[in-house]
Amino acid sequence: MHFVYNIHDIFPGSAYDIGVLKNRVLDRIFRFLQKFAYRRCKKIIAMSDDMKEKLLEENVPENKIVVINSWFDSDSVKYISNEENTFIKEYNIDCSKLIIQFAGNVGQVFGLYEFATLVNLLKDNKDIQFHIIGSGVKLDLLKELTNTCNNILFFPWQHQSRMSEIYSYCDIEIIPLHKGVIGNDVPSKIALAMSCGKPILNIVERSHYFDMFEENTIGFSFEHDEINLIKSLLEKILDDKNMLKKYEDYTKNFAISYFSKSKNTDLVLKCIEDFFNN
Repeated sequence: MHFVYNIHDIFPGSAYDIGVLKNRVLDRIFRFLQKFAYRRCKKIIAMSDDMKEKLLEENVPENKIVVINSWFDSDSVKYISNEENTFIKEYNIDCSKLIIQFAGNVGQVFGLYEFATLVNLLKDNKDIQFHIIGSGVKLDLLKELTNTCNNILFFPWQHQSRMSEIYSYCDIEIIPLHKGVIGNDVPSKIALAMSCGKPILNIVERSHYFDMFEENTIGFSFEHDEINLIKSLLEKILDDKNMLKKYEDYTKNFAISYFSKSKNTDLVLKCIEDFFNN
């Protein structure tokens, strides 16, 4: 039997290395099953160019791989002004500060120590604030690592219906990734934040993903040992928040062009049609 294999996360990928999967025997079993699926499928849909490179490293033939970005419902996420934002009112958020937000799962792929280092480096700056919205297995440790910092606030997990409010009020959405994640996984929240006109600040190793943000004026990327450079950037933006204005249109347009549901579902359907026609 042949089939189309749509990969959102390469598993096990880096799961053993970052501690998600702790049993080496299970890791080897999953890798065997993974390679079996690669051999038997007729086409593989990868979520990014970095994921395609990972598949090529596993000796998957290039003519099997089709890159189609993950997508979001562009009709359900849109910018909401601060005056109309009920999340701001509910939590009495001070939007005069430079707000760096992470909304999502503080889990195994979250770059915990780099993010905590950044928060601590800026803890004496009362005008820069970090917001964590969500939960996860690393949340308690993050709170422990930043327990002397008054510049970080934690908010509970929010329903999907509030995504527009959440991504609209921040100045920057931060995506700190554990080393080894990129290529095996693709951060899904970047499209949601960009659809609200927000630039993305990444902590990630060099990759296609890393380069995409500067090349398209949709955000910033730094490697894991460049936390002091991030600190300097945020202090510079604080001095002139108008620096972020130029990202508004670029991020919204990029989100629609590359991550819209209509475009990418059409590409998936075409891949399936090719599967049956060939």
